Parts: sequence; C-alpha cells; structure tokens
Amino acid sequence: DYLDPYRLAAEDVIDALAALRTYYAGRHPQALPLLDELETLALRKLSELDTTKQAFDEGRQDVWRNLLLTGIGKEQMEGLRRTADRLLQLELDKVDAGRRDLLSTLQGSRIGVAVLALALL
Repeated sequence: DYLDPYRLAAEDVIDALAALRTYYAGRHPQALPLLDELETLALRKLSELDTTKQAFDEGRQDVWRNLLLTGIGKEQMEGLRRTADRLLQLELDKVDAGRRDLLSTLQGSRIGVAVLALALL
C-alpha cells in the first residue's frame, strides 16, 4: 500500500525535474546551476531511499537503521529545501522586475496622455 505512492512520487520527481529544466533553459538560463544542484540533491535523496528500502527488503536491519540514524536523509531534505527556495527567489525576483517594467511603462503612458490632453486643450 505504501510502495505504490512512493514509486509514483519518484517518477513524478524525475518528470518535474525534466519540466523545470525545459522551463529554465528557455527563459532563465542563469538558474541552470541551481537546477543542477537541485537535481543532484533530489537524485541523491531518491538513491538513499532506494538503498534504505532495499536493505529493509533484504532483512539487513543494521544497514537500514544506520542509514536512518545518521541523519543524512534530513540533511539532504534541508539541502533540497534551501536550493528550491533559492530557485523560487530567482523566479520572484524575475516577476518583480517584470512588474517594475510594467509600472514604468504605465507611468510613461499616463504622462504621455496627460501631455497630449494638455496640448489639445
């Protein structure tokens, strides 16, 4: 019951990383190093989960318990969160820059309309 959602989630991670790569390659190539880091961390986490699951399935309790007790999974998740937050901040900065450009354009248009109206009067 628990393995099917895990397998589907692992496939979703791979698909999401591919979609992010396509998105950032065309629109924000400077984010690709962060995406590389995110991909590396995600694949490491998936590998750690697979290793833990395999050790459990093989009955090697000492191996899977040691993996859980080392805290490596928590460190990997924190790294993933930090990297995802940095990617999100890049995207937010890009949105803010677009918003500033739009406001500047609108301000210029308003001034132009006001000057034209004044000239017509």
